[in-house]
Amino acid sequence: MSKCGEHTYDNITRPKIDEILAKLQANGATINGGNPWHVDVNKHNIKLQGTWDEENSSLSIIVTEKNFIVPCSRIWSTIDPLVEHISSQPD
Repeated sequence: MSKCGEHTYDNITRPKIDEILAKLQANGATINGGNPWHVDVNKHNIKLQGTWDEENSSLSIIVTEKNFIVPCSRIWSTIDPLVEHISSQPD
């Protein structure tokens, strides 16, 4: 169940999924599973779930847990630019 709605990003191919996961891990996140991925960013009890639709090259992300003091807008203001930047890059 989402705590902050769902954001969907287009033009997400397998190499871009790998890049997103690598950037999350480089920033200290713990990742479990594989499509859907369960991500613990290890900050403010924020946990995400990412689901990739390979056929449509889209990625949907929801916030499954968060500390009540962290507003959803702050979470999305971090995630959106990162994913949108990666989605705009060529493979």
